[in-house]
Parts: sequence; structure tokens; C-alpha cells
Amino acid sequence: MLASKRWTVEVHIDEHEGRTRALARLHHRDGSSHKLPTSRCT
Repeated sequence: MLASKRWTVEVHIDEHEGRTRALARLHHRDGSSHKLPTSRCT
């Protein structure tokens, strides 16, 4: 059986010493959250 959920995505992007970093987190209304892998760009 398939089920779907509605999530809110929170994305933080910052830059320090010429490097860009992005962090994303998924939030569900039941209070659960999942942190996604951090991405780094040069």
C-alpha cells in the first residue's frame, strides 16, 4: 500500500572564505524531521 506525506523543506545556504555550503532539513507536521546530507561547493 502506498502512502504520501506532506513535508516542509528548510534550506540554509551560507558562504565562508569562498566556499558555499547548503544544509537541508525535512519537517513533517507530526514533529518528525530528517536531516539531508550537507553539500559543499567551491
